[in-house]
Amino acid sequence: MINKRTFVIVIDSLGCGSDGESHIYGDEGANTLSHIFEATEGKYKIPNLQSLGLCNLTDVKGNESVNNPKAYYGKMHEASVGKDTMNGHWEMMGILTTKPFVTFTETGFPDELVKELEEKQIELDNAQRNLLLHTPNTPDETTPIGTSENDN
Repeated sequence: MINKRTFVIVIDSLGCGSDGESHIYGDEGANTLSHIFEATEGKYKIPNLQSLGLCNLTDVKGNESVNNPKAYYGKMHEASVGKDTMNGHWEMMGILTTKPFVTFTETGFPDELVKELEEKQIELDNAQRNLLLHTPNTPDETTPIGTSENDN
């Protein structure tokens, strides 16, 4: 018996063209993939993704489409309501959303969330600083980097 496998490659936020409903979300002309390669004058080559058929979906300057791609490829027209990336992920796995997720495009992030993220960043910065300043010698002891035990 042959094992059949499916590998789904999702390149988050790398759209390959707008669809007929893009005007609802202010995304007319959206095509991140094509625009990146236009802006970089096609100097980047993506032979592996090209061989899988990515460049058959839209113009990718400097990377031609292929006649016999090694994979099935596709561009999704969402049936779900909303613009959030999560909608697309869920829909690819069979879950349709009828109510859009809350996004912060119009209102910005709530002050409480921003404050919490800032506090977590400070905690993370302090933890990283402590990690850089100390090298464990034993489970109970640390010595600052740049010193030796004889410096004490």
